[in-house]
Amino acid sequence: IGVEKVDVYYYSLTILGSSILLSSQTFSFYIQRALNKNLIPAIIYIATFVIHVGLCIGLTFAMGIWGCIVATAFTHLVQAVALSLYNSRIIKLKQRVYWLAIVLNTVLAVIPAGLTYLLYNYVSLNEMTFLQQTLVRGGTFLVVFIALEYAFNRRFIKEFLHTLLSRKEFIVDANNKLQVLIPTMNCNSESEVRALLVFLRVNSNAIVANQGNFESAYEFTFENHAVKVINTKTRGVSLNRNILLNALEATIGLFTDDDCALMPNYEQIVIDFFVRNRIEAAHFNGLDKGVAKISKKKTCFVINFNDVSRAGGPGIAITKKAIEKYHLSFNEKLGTPNRIYNGEDSYFMFQLVQKGVKLFRSSKVVFDIIEGDEASSYFKGHDEQYFISRGAINKLVHPVLYKVYKAYYSLRLEKKAHKKAQYIYLHMSKGEQLIKKGQVIDG
Repeated sequence: IGVEKVDVYYYSLTILGSSILLSSQTFSFYIQRALNKNLIPAIIYIATFVIHVGLCIGLTFAMGIWGCIVATAFTHLVQAVALSLYNSRIIKLKQRVYWLAIVLNTVLAVIPAGLTYLLYNYVSLNEMTFLQQTLVRGGTFLVVFIALEYAFNRRFIKEFLHTLLSRKEFIVDANNKLQVLIPTMNCNSESEVRALLVFLRVNSNAIVANQGNFESAYEFTFENHAVKVINTKTRGVSLNRNILLNALEATIGLFTDDDCALMPNYEQIVIDFFVRNRIEAAHFNGLDKGVAKISKKKTCFVINFNDVSRAGGPGIAITKKAIEKYHLSFNEKLGTPNRIYNGEDSYFMFQLVQKGVKLFRSSKVVFDIIEGDEASSYFKGHDEQYFISRGAINKLVHPVLYKVYKAYYSLRLEKKAHKKAQYIYLHMSKGEQLIKKGQVIDG
């Protein structure tokens, strides 16, 4: 092609760049066909084909070969946008996530390309062969690009690797798929346990760990489901939850509290989520007194504690294999009746993240908190000890940035607690000192 080979390079680059957006929409073709909703996409293709031919002829007269290139790039863009709108409105695919990813990755590609160009504008590679120069430039681009992807798009990379490497099918025990794990107190007779199960709307196998005045264990059938009851003289919410973890026999255990009603089909929702995502643990969403969702956040692959920082005990689901593999347990120095009497569930989630458990946050609702904080066994109001406990947990789950979060919580809780930010900050600092000195229980 002679001296015009440079022009051909730019022609090819333009067409390739414009076709990326269109090519990335082709995944939806199979979904459209499966739903028998591929008529409109076919019309889009016919219409844009006619536009393409007309623009190519017209612009070529006006701009030469670049007219044909521009017409092709424009047509690809129109097709991509039209298909994206159709997929969003009719097929209900999450196109906002798709476009944000496109923009982010474009920026993350342009930056290393620019840096590579500038670097080798000053660093001469003339003594190298063309192939060696290409490898050096390409290697530089790749290193910077991967570093930027990991820094700004880490969730995508980790979820991609999880999806790529987790090819093994998630196996569910057909005879014992899921057990609801229920910690409670003073539920000393079978009739009381049955009343609790009705109140919680349990519709699966379950384990009840009751802290009372005697030691015993027994089983019974509740609406065709096996229920195991473990009575102990022990005290402590974390200890009670560990009893449940150790007693888990099903593939998956789902924690709830004795003030939370389970939603219809909760068992199938949880099992389907684990099977589809091939995960080891998840935290599911809930309702606050049947009205609003506790969390407005969307489903995601968890990469840091902030993804599950507001997770409570209800909604934590974990596999028996994960408990055994990672030796998981609640910290028994946290939670009622210890001095740091709350936050044990937050620290448990922090440990899951730290140990690399394959963990998802799910937007799906599986429980409803029927009673508020005033009925809680630990909440005694926003008093001094509450903020000391909050400060201690803050230090545990944010070991590096705890001071930043302390300032944030002091301002955020000011109105709700009817306390000055300085008061909250001071007592959270006292909680931090307890952690630093190892004094996390009432001496």
